Amino acid sequence: MKLISILMFVFCFQVAAKTSGQTVHIKANNVSIISVLKEIQQQTGYNIMAEQALLENTRTVSVAFNNISLDEALQTLLKGTSLSFTIQNKTIILKAEKDEKTNLKTGSYADLQNPAPIAVLPIEGKVMSADGVPLENASIYNQNTKRGTTSKKDGSFVIDGNIGDVLFVSYIGYKAKPHKVISSSNNTIQLEEAERNLEEFVATGYQNIRKPRMTGATSTVKAEDLLNNGTNTIEQMLQGKLPGVEVVSNSGLVGSRQTVRVRGVSTLLGNQEPLWVVDGIIQEDPLPFQAKELNRFNQEPSNSESLRNFVGSAISWLNPYDIEDVTVLKDAASTAIYGVKAANGVILINTKRGKNASAPVVSYSGSFSTQTKPSYYNLNLMNSKERVDVSREIWERGLVSVNHMDNVGYSGLLKQYLENKLSYDDFNTGVKQLEVNNTNWFDILFQQPLNQSHNISVSGGGDNNTYYGSFGINDQKGSARGNGQKSYQGSINFTSNITRRLKVSAKVAGSYTQTTGFRNVDPYM
Repeated sequence: MKLISILMFVFCFQVAAKTSGQTVHIKANNVSIISVLKEIQQQTGYNIMAEQALLENTRTVSVAFNNISLDEALQTLLKGTSLSFTIQNKTIILKAEKDEKTNLKTGSYADLQNPAPIAVLPIEGKVMSADGVPLENASIYNQNTKRGTTSKKDGSFVIDGNIGDVLFVSYIGYKAKPHKVISSSNNTIQLEEAERNLEEFVATGYQNIRKPRMTGATSTVKAEDLLNNGTNTIEQMLQGKLPGVEVVSNSGLVGSRQTVRVRGVSTLLGNQEPLWVVDGIIQEDPLPFQAKELNRFNQEPSNSESLRNFVGSAISWLNPYDIEDVTVLKDAASTAIYGVKAANGVILINTKRGKNASAPVVSYSGSFSTQTKPSYYNLNLMNSKERVDVSREIWERGLVSVNHMDNVGYSGLLKQYLENKLSYDDFNTGVKQLEVNNTNWFDILFQQPLNQSHNISVSGGGDNNTYYGSFGINDQKGSARGNGQKSYQGSINFTSNITRRLKVSAKVAGSYTQTTGFRNVDPYM
């Protein structure tokens, strides 16, 4: 037979209480019997024990006890109910009047010799994340009994309370949650990750610092905000997402790198690129030099800069779908830990990690996109005859000399005729042919680009070990024929909790990229 102890609480009802030995002084109107019993316990110091079912759905009463004895108060209070009472060792035991199963002489209440004023029901439960990961050292607080405890390594906990009590559960990095007890066991409480994590903590690459303690200027953006703009490079994803970060495209060709500046240009002669850090590891530029530095090797600066454009940046190998969040450290206070390399700012990238799950979680994401091919219909251009008429008028007005004529079109034929390399009849025949050519050069030089990307990832693990792996394919076509990029990116990471204070992580990532492009095109070649 399960018994409960009525806790010592002062409820908000009008009552004048005065303790004097075992006498009771209570005045109250329209209150529950439980409330009066708790006030009796408060005044006399006696513990009150009763079966849970006996106290459910009790009626309200109005009492006026003026320094009467404890026995008289209990008899008056319980009159008209199915309850009776017995007092033993400063403990008031309530039971049903016809309950013959309870025998006080059998010693079944021997544990009440020195009872403590606590709830007698042990409330058992488990605290877990939304993904089913047990949360160790979660805080559980019973708002009714004012008692608290913490969860064990497997997330389980035991706390004293009663059915109907409200448990307040909290854990660092998760949203606190109230839970109403409806059973003495199987109280599974799942907490959701707090969205404010990125705002309250700032990742510096070496540690996570609470934002109020961070003296430097920082900005953070989450992965879901980066992947919504339909761009293909990480630099383009950051454009317009972080204050103080400027992204400029050096070329309209697919596969060319973008210029990133944090708070503008800090130097006119030195390196202007920010420092990229992925999972705490500094990333070096594949070609860490400027085109002008190649002059001493008799290299053409424009050719070298074009090559540098297509080789990519320090993070070209990273799969955008693997990004968890991006943080930018802007001023000297926030970038000091990286030294002189961080003079132009630091961009920190944290990648995704495995999560504890009963079964591996497989995710797929893909996209298809296309663009409108440039056409003559989009531009107000001359046809071939109109172009010949313009060239003829330029020559007749004396606006161009022979030495400055082009070698193609009407100017090319006229130049050959003036140099006696072409007869007059051949010249006229060539001009008439030019007037009807009307070649659709846009159709020859441009194409309808179709871009596609596919990414698949798998994550999982147990209480101590987690893993995450991904593989992505990105195929882009430029609007100009002969321009495109195809890349393959893969990564796998593994995390193991050796002890509560020791965590070991390993990650392997690789990529293969093939880019086709050109620096410029000579239409007369």
